[in-house]
Amino acid sequence: MLVRWMIAILAALSVLAAPAALSAQDDGEAEGRVRALIIGNVGYDPSQYQVIQWKPLIGAYNDAVLITQTLLDEGVSRDNITLLTDPPSAELREQKSWLKLFETDLVPDGIGTRDNILGALKQLALTTQPGDEVLITFSGHGYQQREMVAGNEPDGLDEIFIPLDVRDPEPGDEDKRLPGAITDDEIGAAIDAIRAKGGNVTYLADYCHSGDS
Repeated sequence: MLVRWMIAILAALSVLAAPAALSAQDDGEAEGRVRALIIGNVGYDPSQYQVIQWKPLIGAYNDAVLITQTLLDEGVSRDNITLLTDPPSAELREQKSWLKLFETDLVPDGIGTRDNILGALKQLALTTQPGDEVLITFSGHGYQQREMVAGNEPDGLDEIFIPLDVRDPEPGDEDKRLPGAITDDEIGAAIDAIRAKGGNVTYLADYCHSGDS
């Protein structure tokens, strides 16, 4: 997974971190900034769920910090990076002691709850300026569920990203939708809002069913 991510990131940076973009950023100009929202959800607690027991994903932390540090190393301003991730617990680190953990010196802005993710996407759109190059990455669990709007999806299913505060379906919900999940439509609307402000968006998704989103 890490190799795939780094190939994707390096390819994206060939556009995002082009000299023209970085020189504009360094000169303090409004156009050509490189900006990023990076999400890596780790600390899912399977004991909190009855229907699907989402397990912790230590690799999502590596995804997030590697991408973050790569951007910093390429000269992207730390003020233009929003990082939402939760460092692995000591117990998880011990369970995965064979796995190398990467680090970044950027302090996370929060964890990947629904409100934090949607709030960061909204803030990104509000502050986008024409010519901004915007990188958005999601790493965590994903799933599919019955579409929220009938007839909106060819297969009748929404692709969803699982925030850390997702909940079990409400009692009596025959469609078993997951309260708190973020749908592909919500992510798409956020990307559209950034593009409407003149930003160029690169979106990288590493979660189940993301290829259909």
